[in-house]
Amino acid sequence: MPENIQSAIRGFKTTKGKTRYELFKSLLKTAENGPEKLYPYWDELVEILRENKSDTLFAAIHLISNLIPVDKENKFKDIFEEYTALLSHESVVVAPHIARFLGKFVKYKPELEESVTDLLLD
Repeated sequence: MPENIQSAIRGFKTTKGKTRYELFKSLLKTAENGPEKLYPYWDELVEILRENKSDTLFAAIHLISNLIPVDKENKFKDIFEEYTALLSHESVVVAPHIARFLGKFVKYKPELEESVTDLLLD
């Protein structure tokens, strides 16, 4: 991974194929093992999510979800509805990835438990 996370994100957004996948894997490793290093780039990851492109949406879901434990500014609250609306995404691949992380949201954001439960029961 490029030493600069900003460069990795930029590269992820502008490349395709194997290069993009390798950058995603590196960013995901950072998100899983040192999410505080990636958290300052939250807004850029949300941008990728909002682009709603099938080839980058999966990555944005995983990266953002792994930042929840360090979301001390409660930025996730601002995108909660938008993020969970992806449970109804046209691609059958997207919803299971969103659902996969709902438990993590509740673990680190217990105030979302009722909303998450309602979503799952709806």
